[in-house]
Amino acid sequence: MTESPSQQPPRRKTPFEAWAESEGLALIGGYAVEDLATVPLSHWSRLGCPAAYLNLIGGTGYVGALVGEIPPGRQTEPLRHLYEEQILILGGQGVSQIWAGERVGQGTLTIEWHRGSLFSPPLNTWHQMYNVSSSEPVRFVATNNAPMLMNIFRNGDFVFSAPYDFIERFDGRPDYFDTQFRASQEEDTAVNFIPDVYAVPLTSHEERGRGYSRLGINLSANAMAGHIGSFEVGTYKKAHRHQGGAQVIILEGEGFSLLWPPSGELTRIDWRAGSLVIPPEGWYHNHFNLGTAPARVLALRRGFRGLGRTWSPSVSTREGGHQLEYADEPPAIRSMFEAELAKRGIPLNMPPIPRAS
Repeated sequence: MTESPSQQPPRRKTPFEAWAESEGLALIGGYAVEDLATVPLSHWSRLGCPAAYLNLIGGTGYVGALVGEIPPGRQTEPLRHLYEEQILILGGQGVSQIWAGERVGQGTLTIEWHRGSLFSPPLNTWHQMYNVSSSEPVRFVATNNAPMLMNIFRNGDFVFSAPYDFIERFDGRPDYFDTQFRASQEEDTAVNFIPDVYAVPLTSHEERGRGYSRLGINLSANAMAGHIGSFEVGTYKKAHRHQGGAQVIILEGEGFSLLWPPSGELTRIDWRAGSLVIPPEGWYHNHFNLGTAPARVLALRRGFRGLGRTWSPSVSTREGGHQLEYADEPPAIRSMFEAELAKRGIPLNMPPIPRAS
């Protein structure tokens, strides 16, 4: 006999959730966040500034995102930790100082950043962020795999105090944070500092959807990876599914995403610049541009190739993969998109879908 929801025991906190509560770090759930710039924050002593943690459903206990704000003329506390993080500057300007322990034997490196800069302090290096403005705050979002590490070690003191230097990831050389894109085993390219994610050239990938282009990126030898993508006006990406933990940050544009489990109902998430969406693991999802200019997104993912089920989100379901061709998607999807474009007077920039009569 199946228990009803009222008969089931209450869900227990994960070790990460219990740690966050002990730290006074607010957790925010759900499928998406409407605007990272307006997420309510409260002071987190360990970081030394206001913050909140986005512990969304699609993170599946592997990844999430810290939103923080540095007041004018202030700085964060120096930190080192055993989880990876990828920091996107949402607004403001400043510098980060990054240094390692005795085994590296090099000095402190300094990165100058502003809105749109993306970088990752190498694993377990010391780092500190400074707001150089005397009048404007700095707001940033740091996607990371802290939930996984806390759920494994269950000890915040260890995660933030382990002395080991990963010299294979960070050798302390002065030009470590250059802007050169290199060949990568994890993604299309490896790069340690992107000054402006809005200006990165992308490559057309029409096999993923009409008017779609992208560039895969891997920062600071992380297991985590990501990509920058763009959708042309009047288009949308083909529906696909994959592992959980892809944190899709809307950089430019407006539109919506549809999320649905196989044979399940559609969930619509409207978005604009500053929104964040995380599709749950194994759910189909696609992204629709409703604006008058290309929409650009930054998807920062959990990585960990070979861990869990193998997904093929760029291979058609007709060939055994996990990407739906336009002709195979639920008919309501194209109808919804056309209706939304018509409301805005924007023409559809896609070929018709052949339908059986």
